[in-house]
Amino acid sequence: MPRVLPSQVVQVIEKHFPLTKIQPNIKFELDRGDRNACVSIARLVDQIPAELLNPPTVDNYVRLITNIAVLNFALDIWRSLPKTSSDQLTGKSEANPISVIHDILQKCPDEAIAPQTADLSFIDDASLRESLRLDLTSVSNALSNGEFKAATVLAGAITEALLLWAINKEALIRRDDLEKARQEYKIKEIDQNRWGLEYYNKVAKKLAIIQDRTYTQVDLARDFRNLIHPGREEREKAKCNIATAHSGMAAFELVIEDLSAKYK
Repeated sequence: MPRVLPSQVVQVIEKHFPLTKIQPNIKFELDRGDRNACVSIARLVDQIPAELLNPPTVDNYVRLITNIAVLNFALDIWRSLPKTSSDQLTGKSEANPISVIHDILQKCPDEAIAPQTADLSFIDDASLRESLRLDLTSVSNALSNGEFKAATVLAGAITEALLLWAINKEALIRRDDLEKARQEYKIKEIDQNRWGLEYYNKVAKKLAIIQDRTYTQVDLARDFRNLIHPGREEREKAKCNIATAHSGMAAFELVIEDLSAKYK
């Protein structure tokens, strides 16, 4: 099932109820003739992942949940009554539930870190840590949606970022070892921020940042990630698929395991 985002539901609401574009919480009457549109909206809202139903304040969250309940109640009433207005259901001080849901969904993110995502607590840069955790969630979402190329590519980028972080950390105390590794692998670029996954993997293994099994898996995932290049894809008749996505995920999971043990 495709992932439903708050912004997508906002667009559906605006298509069926153009008045919602005019101003936040605008009041207009809903009646039984709006039932089909309201049913569609209610079902879409129900499919939004829980972590995305996260407006910036508790008050907005309470209003969102309350008005979702009001909308579902209205749908039940329309089965037996010829007409009802949202004012009768929500009170004179509140707009109708569709308008309120539209307003609050605009405040909800389309991306959020899933609760089960690794905490990456070993990374001391909070901004980088949360960015990578968001990417980890995106890989899982892409895999769930059958977006195997996106999952494969992003998994490789996560692995690259994790290894670069570790190498930069080691560079602070082992600059000579890092330089020896650079020379051994004939890396022309002095700035390690420009090396790329192949050399990050080799240097990380040389500096004992990762284990041999991790090195092997990362090298395999790197090879799969290169399938994104059209020329190679055509020559080798190979494409990103569920296997390449899982290979990429296995690579960053092993890297996370090694870094968690080393920098705990």
